[in-house]
Amino acid sequence: MRLELSIEKTKVVDLTEGFQFVGLRVRYKWQTKFGYMPRIEIPKSKQSDLQYKVRQMTGRDTTNWSLAHLLQQLNPILRGWGNNYRFCTNASRQFSALDCYVGDRIWRWLMKKHGPLHRKRTRLVRLPSLLRPTRKLWREGNVEQFLLSTLRLERFRRGWMRTPAYISAPGEPDHNERCTPGSEGGHQSPTAVMSHGAGARPYPTSQQRKGKYPGKAGGLICEPLKAAS
Repeated sequence: MRLELSIEKTKVVDLTEGFQFVGLRVRYKWQTKFGYMPRIEIPKSKQSDLQYKVRQMTGRDTTNWSLAHLLQQLNPILRGWGNNYRFCTNASRQFSALDCYVGDRIWRWLMKKHGPLHRKRTRLVRLPSLLRPTRKLWREGNVEQFLLSTLRLERFRRGWMRTPAYISAPGEPDHNERCTPGSEGGHQSPTAVMSHGAGARPYPTSQQRKGKYPGKAGGLICEPLKAAS
């Protein structure tokens, strides 16, 4: 296709540092349990952009709007932004923080809109949600604040990450055998059998793991596994 790379838009970065692509931040992060794992995160710049839009719509210039009209303007922005980033890592925590931020901005907007104190006491009240009565939010009539935390979160299906063969087969990755006492090759670490079902063999006992069963060399013997019926 004779494509050329743009020098201004192309750079080489460390995977642990990550890079931003199509509005998402992709990087590798070390996890104690699994090692380096790929993560698709929400860029901080995108969160700042959303907060800026909310601040612009809840300023003094819009105090002549009704609360229902303000919510009708905010909800499509929040819903679209949330659906775009609901696949990212730790999205639930960031969504909850943004819900608090939007609710606080609406409260400040109402404080500017209703001047006298007696009007604030009657108007600045969060009402139970029509969809989730246990949660209180800003609502006027049938129009209520959209909460990002109510979105269903999912994960990207990484098609290039296939399930390793040793996950679905019993034994170790390079050793499809079960170790039993009595081998001549010395002590070997027993392998936990990963088969499941009625015919599956149990895991090695504590005596087998410690090599207390006497063999020809005090070790373990390895026997091929038979297919579970």
